[in-house]
Formats: sequence, structure tokens, C-alpha cells
Amino acid sequence: MICLLALVVFGILGIFSASHRTIANEAFDCVFRRITLRKCNTSFDKKMKSKIMGKLLRKSPKTAKVVYKHFETISWFFTILLIVSFAYSAVGIFNWVAYGNCNGENESGFCVFNVVSGTDATISLSDIPLDEFPSFGPKDAKVQIVEFGCYQCPYTKDAEVEMEKIRETYPNDVHITFVYAPTPHHYHAVRISEAAANADKEGKYWEYHKLIFENQDNLDNSITSEAVVRKLSLLAQDIGIKNEIFKSCPASETTSDIVKKSSEYSVNLGITRTPTVYVNGEKLDHIITVDEITDIIDNENKTIKQKFVDMCNDIISSVNSIGVTTDTTC
Repeated sequence: MICLLALVVFGILGIFSASHRTIANEAFDCVFRRITLRKCNTSFDKKMKSKIMGKLLRKSPKTAKVVYKHFETISWFFTILLIVSFAYSAVGIFNWVAYGNCNGENESGFCVFNVVSGTDATISLSDIPLDEFPSFGPKDAKVQIVEFGCYQCPYTKDAEVEMEKIRETYPNDVHITFVYAPTPHHYHAVRISEAAANADKEGKYWEYHKLIFENQDNLDNSITSEAVVRKLSLLAQDIGIKNEIFKSCPASETTSDIVKKSSEYSVNLGITRTPTVYVNGEKLDHIITVDEITDIIDNENKTIKQKFVDMCNDIISSVNSIGVTTDTTC
């Protein structure tokens, strides 16, 4: 199967060299004949074997002898290796298209296909001015959640089911910030994020946020930008936004700048997939659930209670140390 290896190697080299292009054509003819269970009529495989053996003989006769004896086996080994490499590349491309990362769902490792992946974080979450983005709940809440999401990403939509439960269950115990992180392979994600930012200016962000995810299937890559604008405008009207600027073009200079900056923050923070969620400053590798928030709040309450008990005991100890006795217990 030296023909297949030669086809790949010389096919690439043939882009830049006419002489290599000729060899690539011979290799293609040889591969086609081998696939159809025929011999290479140009004896291409023998010619390549002779060239390889000739160079090996000049370098190491012993190595050349071993390679010559097992040439077909070695050829098959590298052919299988090549096929496996192609298979892994295909899976990586599929994952990148489907999940936004070539490692698969809920993975955040390096991805060569993703323009965000491969960029080391140059900032931390604390460097991002989160006050510039839409938020829910009291700022001093026990649980601080920051979500980097893409409005066209199906996994951000899936996460929204739990996020909505969290907002409904703990309206006074959580503070949620949504940072726009439109991914490159979702063509309308930037425009949709700009529309959401405009709704935030109108004081209707969370209603609009919910409507976008409910209508995500109608805002996919298959429709035109003009159609997206029309649908976004209709959704805005459904919640009482009658801003004429929004109707004609949902992105003002201000909202466009907000989304552009949020995208830059996502890249600089090293975000490789959406959604990416931080809870109390800690990055999670999964979608947060309302049950996890319950546990966090319970643990936080226990911690606060324990701090109070410790402080109370310290006060009693101080009082006892000056000779004043008390039966008070904490």
C-alpha cells in the first residue's frame, strides 16, 4: 500500500512542484487499480520501493535489509496509521461543528480547528468588567454565577433549562451574569447577541433571552441575515420593545461594541466551548444544575453558621478569661 502513502505525500507536495505532481498522478492510478483489485500497470509500487531501498542502502545496509524483507508489512502499518489519523481528524471536525470543540461535548481541551482554542488565557475572570453585561439577582448574593454562552449553540440552550430553574428557585441567593460568547461557526450568533444587548438597554433582557432560546430552531444558519433581523424584531415586539432603531437594525454602535468586547474577553479568558460556567470564580467542566446550587447554598449557610458559632465561642472565652462566668452557650 505504498501507493496510498505516496498519493497523500506527493499529492500535497504536488501543489508546489510539477515534478511531484507527476508522481502523485502515478500514485493515484496505482491506488485506483489496487482498490479495483488490479496491479499497477506502471509498476509504481516497485519504483517507489527501489527509490526508498536505494537511499536506505547508502545510509544503513542492515536497516535496508530489514525494511526490504518486511516492506509490505511496513507499508500496511503506515497505511493503517494514515487511515486512523484521517478518522480522528474527521471525528474532530464533526465534534467542532456539533459541539464547538473537536474533543467532544463538555470538553475544553486544545482544539486545532477552533479559533478560540489553543489560546492560553491572558486574563482572569476578575479582570472582566462583569457589570457591563446583563445580570440577575442581588450583586452580593451567596452564589455568583457567570455564564459564557452562544445564542445559536444547542448546548447553551440545554443549559438554559437549568439556569431558568436556578433563577426561579433562588431569586435572592444567586447573582447570574450572562456574557455573550458567539462562536465562529454559528453565523448569526453575533447579530443575535447584539439584539439581546439592545433588549438589555430597553430593560427587557431576560424576557428576550428566554424568547431567543425558545425560537433557536428558527434562527439557525440556514436562513439569511435579513430573515434573522426580521425574526429578532418580531420577538422584540412580542415583549413590548417598540424601539424604531431596533426594528430597522438590532445592532447600534453601543451594542455592537459590547458584543465585540465580550467576544474578546472570551478569547482572552481561554474559553473553548459554550456554555462555559463559573460558580464563585471556579470554572466548571459541566452544565450547572439547580441541585448543585442547592448544595452550594446549604454549604454556604453551614459555613456562615459555623463562623457565627466560632465568633460567639471566642467572645465567651474572652469574657471567662477576665473572671466573669457565664452560662451562655452558642
